[in-house]
Formats: sequence, structure tokens, C-alpha cells
Amino acid sequence: MCTIESSKVLIPGLESYGLKNLSKHLQVGLDNHHRAMDDTLATVKIFEHIYNLDKNKLEAFIKKDVNPKELHPKLDLNYFDDIPNKIGIYKLYNDKKELIYVGKSIHLKKRIEQHLKNTQTNKAIEMRSQIARIEYELTGSEIVALLRESELIKQHQSKYNKAQRNVNFNFGLYQYEDQNGYKNLVVKKRTSTEEPIFTFKSINSAKENLEKWKVEFNLCQKLCYLFTSNSACFDYSIQQCKGACIGEENSEMYNIKVDALLKKLQFDLKSFLILDKGKRKNEVSFVVIENGKYIGYGNILKFLLLKDSNNYKKQFKKQTNNRDFQSIISSQLKNNPKLEIIEL
Repeated sequence: MCTIESSKVLIPGLESYGLKNLSKHLQVGLDNHHRAMDDTLATVKIFEHIYNLDKNKLEAFIKKDVNPKELHPKLDLNYFDDIPNKIGIYKLYNDKKELIYVGKSIHLKKRIEQHLKNTQTNKAIEMRSQIARIEYELTGSEIVALLRESELIKQHQSKYNKAQRNVNFNFGLYQYEDQNGYKNLVVKKRTSTEEPIFTFKSINSAKENLEKWKVEFNLCQKLCYLFTSNSACFDYSIQQCKGACIGEENSEMYNIKVDALLKKLQFDLKSFLILDKGKRKNEVSFVVIENGKYIGYGNILKFLLLKDSNNYKKQFKKQTNNRDFQSIISSQLKNNPKLEIIEL
């Protein structure tokens, strides 16, 4: 039970409910704050004070906090108590055994508990009332958790995942060749009739990335649909565009730069493993990229991989590549410096 939340109920009005302030208010000794044993002993004494303040009020708080009446009667809270606070994915089912939501978290138990307490929106309350069973899978790795989450959402089209805009990659980068032979790039909402080159969760993210790639590969603002004009783009006026927008830069030379960007978005067509933490201490998780395409993930004993990098072939789960997986992997490679790369 959280001493902070219970203290707010039984000792209202404090400016702060941190351990140091609660200890001072209740006159509990805390000589060496942030030392594990001293903090633990102080927390025990604080709980004893809280318990003795108003046992009935505390009991009502515990029931509301741990076992809310709004939960589905078939939901086994004893199972919930056993869920570890580790990284992985979780699946929420209704009483018809239908998967209604898939999520990932670096703190599984804490995240699931948030669902069970969520009363912020009508949709959250509705979903909470339908949760009759919880399942989880430990991954040890955030990148594997993200890939597994995306895989399950696509496979099951779970009811409440569909309603979440930030889970789905709803925007894509598309390419077409204009009448003058120049390869144009455009960001727009995804459709079922066109396959995007790359995908994004928001239009802002898509435009920010395209702007960055435009600079990196010296592409034309206008041909990336980042500037509207009947003549030259703004970058041309400040000598940052070679004039593809007005035909000064040869289409063949310009298209080579576009192709270089597209190659980058496919990991330069290389084959490699991405390593991260495993489910257990002596394991590593891995993601497999083959000729620029994602083909699967798995867990393996670290010494087996160090002995021969090809040992991963016996330990991985094959996947069908798609643009969303590519986007997840690219984002993780960019933002997670702890990931290791082994070239194949």
C-alpha cells in the first residue's frame, strides 16, 4: 500500500507527502535519508502512525484502492498481486475471452494498476469494468515489448486499442514521380490502397522527420511538400536548394539523393542484430534485421551469442516485416544508446 496516497486521506493539508516531510510531521526519526534501511524503517513507523489514526477510514481507503467495486467480478486480484513490476506486454480480456486491450510498459504491475483505478474518462471506466482476465509476457527489452505490442494490436484489432491515436501509426511518407521525372516525397494520412515508405504516429512527427531528412540529403522543400510555391522554394532563395523545384538541378542527380534517403530508411540494406537486456540476467534479447528488413526477435543466452552470432537462428520468432515495425526499430536505434549492434 502506498503511504503517500493513504497519508493524503488521513492527514490532509500537508504541503508535501514525501518521506522526509511525513517523518518530520509525525516526529519519526530519519537520520540518513535515502539510505535503504533507514528509509524502510521510517516508512514502517509512518504506516503504524497512519494505521492508529483512523482504522476504519484506512480500511475504507484500502478497499477502494486495491479492490474497487467497479471491477469485473471475475477478475482475480490475487493473480494481479503476482504480476512483477518488470518490462513486458500485457493483455486484457473480457468475460467472453475476447482480447480488448494490449499494452506495453517498463513497469507492468504499476501500469495495469493504473488501468484498474482509471476513472478519468468514460472510455477508461467502461474498459475497466470489462476486464475479467489479465495476461502478461515479460520481454526484458523495451524494443521487443514495442514490437510485440504492435504485432498483437495488428493481429487482434483490439477494441480499445483502435480508439488510441498514439498507439497507431496513422501517417505515412509516400513517394511519387512528377511529370518532369523528379521523385517527390509527401507526408499524409495512411490509406488502405497505398503502401508508405515509412510511418509515423502523428503528422507533426512526420513533418519534423521529413524536415530533418531534407537538410541531411539536401532535398528540395517544394518537392518534399514542405513549401508551397508556383516557382522556386524558399531554400533556393537562401542557397540551400540546388533548384530542383525550377529545373536547375538535373532530375537524375536529384533522384539519387532521394534514393539515398530511402536506402537509409531501410537500414542501408544491411544485416545485423540489435541486442538489449534479456528476460533473465544471463540472457540478451535480440531483434534481427536482414538485408534492411526486420524478420523477427528472440532471447538467447549471452555466451551462446558471443560464441557464434549465428546461434540466434535457433532462438528467434519469425515475423513479417511492415513499415510500422521499421519505424519502431528506427526510433529505438535513435533514442536508446544502450542498444548494441552485431553485424551479420
